[in-house]
Amino acid sequence: MSRKMRAFTILTLVCAAVFAHAADDFDLKVSNIDVLRDKNVQAELGITEGQRKTMNVYADRFTKANKEKVAEYQKAKKQPDQAFSDFGMKQYIALRTDVLKTLSPNQVKRLRELTLQAAGPRALLDKAVADKVGIPTAEYNKFRTAISEGDGKIASIKKSVADKLEKKYSSQKKPTNQKEADALRARFNTDLATEMKKKEGEMKAVLQASEAKTGTIITKKYLDALAALMGKRFSPPKPAAPAKKPGK
Repeated sequence: MSRKMRAFTILTLVCAAVFAHAADDFDLKVSNIDVLRDKNVQAELGITEGQRKTMNVYADRFTKANKEKVAEYQKAKKQPDQAFSDFGMKQYIALRTDVLKTLSPNQVKRLRELTLQAAGPRALLDKAVADKVGIPTAEYNKFRTAISEGDGKIASIKKSVADKLEKKYSSQKKPTNQKEADALRARFNTDLATEMKKKEGEMKAVLQASEAKTGTIITKKYLDALAALMGKRFSPPKPAAPAKKPGK
C-alpha cells in the first residue's frame, strides 16, 4: 500500500471514529440545558470542573448580553418588541449549542434521559419525542389539542382568581414602609391560598377529564416506549437530616 493510500485510510478511520462518537441528533434536540442547574444532575452526568468553568463562561456571556439589551431598551424607553424577543431567543440558542458541545455524547444522552424524566408524559408534546415513540401525526395533533384545551381551562380558573384579588386589593392603601409591604403581601398570599382552595374541585375535574381524553390517545405502547427513552430512573440523594443537639 502506498504512503498516500495509508494516509487516506488512516484519515478515513479517524473521521469514522469521530462521527461514531458524535452526540446523537435526537439527544441534542431533546436535551434541556436548564436541567443542568441542579448540582445533583451535574454529579449524575459526571460534569468535570473544567466543563463547569467552561459552561459558566457561556452562561455569563448570555447573562451579560441580555442585561445590555434590557438596558438599551430602558434607556430608549422602548417596550419589549419582536426584535427584543428574537434577540433573546438567538442568545439562548447560542448558549444551548455551546453548552451541549461542552458535553460528551454519553453525557448528552443522559441529559436527554433526565430531561424526559423531568417532563414525564408531557414530553410527548415535543414532536421529536412523539415521532421517536411512533405516535402518528394525526394522533399527536389530537393529543396536543387535548392538552391545550385542559391547560386553557386551568389558566382561565387561575385568571378568575387573579382578577378577583386584583379588584379587592387595587383599592387598598399602598404600603409606605417595608413592614406594611410585608403585611400586605402576607394577606394577599393568604387570600390567594384560600381562593385557590375553593377552586381545587373544579381544577381536579378539568385535569381528570383531560387525562381521560389523552389516555385514549396515548396508549400503553407509547408510554412504554417513552419509559425506555427515559433510561435508568434518577434518584437524587436526599438532603442530610440536621444533626440533633445534645440533650435533644
